[in-house]
Amino acid sequence: MKRFLTPAFLFLSAFAASLFFQRYSLVCKEFFGLFLFTPDYFMEVFSGPLPFSNFIGSFLTQFYYYPALGAAITAAIATGVFLLINDVFRASGSSVPGTIAGCFSWMAMAFSEGISTGVAALLLSAVLCLLSHLFRFKWKAEKWWSVAVSLILISGCFCFTAVSKGIRKAENWSKIEYATINHDWQKVLETATPYKCTSDRKMIPFALLALNGYGQLSDNIKEYFIESTSDLDMAEDNSREALVFNSILYEMLGVPNEALHCTFQAGCTLEHGVSNGLLRQLVKFNLMAGNASMVAKYGTLLIKNPVNSRIGRQVLKMTESMVERSFDDIPSSEAATVTHDPYFNLIMIGASGNESDFLYDRIRAYQIINPEINNNYFRYERKD
Repeated sequence: MKRFLTPAFLFLSAFAASLFFQRYSLVCKEFFGLFLFTPDYFMEVFSGPLPFSNFIGSFLTQFYYYPALGAAITAAIATGVFLLINDVFRASGSSVPGTIAGCFSWMAMAFSEGISTGVAALLLSAVLCLLSHLFRFKWKAEKWWSVAVSLILISGCFCFTAVSKGIRKAENWSKIEYATINHDWQKVLETATPYKCTSDRKMIPFALLALNGYGQLSDNIKEYFIESTSDLDMAEDNSREALVFNSILYEMLGVPNEALHCTFQAGCTLEHGVSNGLLRQLVKFNLMAGNASMVAKYGTLLIKNPVNSRIGRQVLKMTESMVERSFDDIPSSEAATVTHDPYFNLIMIGASGNESDFLYDRIRAYQIINPEINNNYFRYERKD
């Protein structure tokens, strides 16, 4: 009974904490991670540091597409480290060293964007366990005080995960980013409230984009403390979050080529230049642009990923009925927007014939923030 109580409690605690307090952090690990069964990917991984832990970690991270499965993997790694280290110290009759090691690997995965650290701890624990079996240590019955200390340590890690500001901030950002990618505007607004935006102003563009998605931007923009028109966009920010934001913005504006441009730039901030989630985005934007050959290219790559292989096969089946558009067939409204002036870009998109309520609402918001902006370039009657 005592022997199984601590590992069972550790697994359940790590599983519950990961699933309920880091749900969106889990799915973002998959979205911005990459695993492909291709020679180039293998060569890239094994030419870097800690190749085995990175390879195994990347393979497991793809299953974080399903949050419950991702939480189970995190809990299994932490519990595996506990069991292996506990076996190393089997002669001491105490599970405290194993508990400390298991909790350490759990926290390392909670605070990182991947799980390679946890996998590395698991592999190191396995080596130590094998070496310890060269000596004939015998198991000693665990004492109740050791079980009590272990349970307290695990409970402390659970509570820390629940209240840690760093984990909560990372989870909120993951929730905003993932909800924006999936056009879940309600979830964005529930997280990026006017109050929270006062302490983290980088949330403001996401909140305003969500209002824009509902067609309520110009009506409700004054609920947020806006300093300038730069709060509407992230044009000068080259972070991953900003580039993902801009890709979704131009998707909503109906400019798929600029959405593709921003997605490629977002990939440049990642270790492998692309990710599982960005591959899915590239497929979606190329479908919008009518680029059948590029859709087939990225669909073929998705097939190389076990979790996304079904999506990849569906994409390839879709390309069979697609007709590749020539450059002359692409309207000017879908051309890449190359200026660094977001407001001017909106004007040019509208002037090229790509008019929409989303565009009108955004232009009106710029004019509300800065009444001195010349609004004579573009006239559009809003549809009721």
